[in-house]
Amino acid sequence: MKKYYYRFIAGALMFLPSIAFADPQNIPEGVGFASKKEWNTIYDILNYVVTLLLSVSAIIAVIFLIIGGLRYVISAGNADSVESAKNTILYSVIGLIIILLAYVIVKIVINLVGGQPEQFIDTPVPVNPQ
Repeated sequence: MKKYYYRFIAGALMFLPSIAFADPQNIPEGVGFASKKEWNTIYDILNYVVTLLLSVSAIIAVIFLIIGGLRYVISAGNADSVESAKNTILYSVIGLIIILLAYVIVKIVINLVGGQPEQFIDTPVPVNPQ
């Protein structure tokens, strides 16, 4: 009888933490709506398109990096497979570096041509004092 009693107590104690974490959170007004993207200028459109393309490119490069790592692990010492996996990893890292540099160069060019300044690049804008 004691054995069943101890098992019951141990089982009940396992479920007590989940009961303690079941306390409802106070959300005053809900989460609201997502802000709508405004397409006022050509800068906004170009910024969105460039950011989207570079993000997709970066995701693809990271996927190829993961594939190269898996191919390296699965190669089982085969020299041709190891070399192919190393090349995949190398080219995906080079691709990520090129994507990062392309993003920075596009942002700098847009800011220099007269786009809206970004927070991470503080390029001085000439001002005519009057």
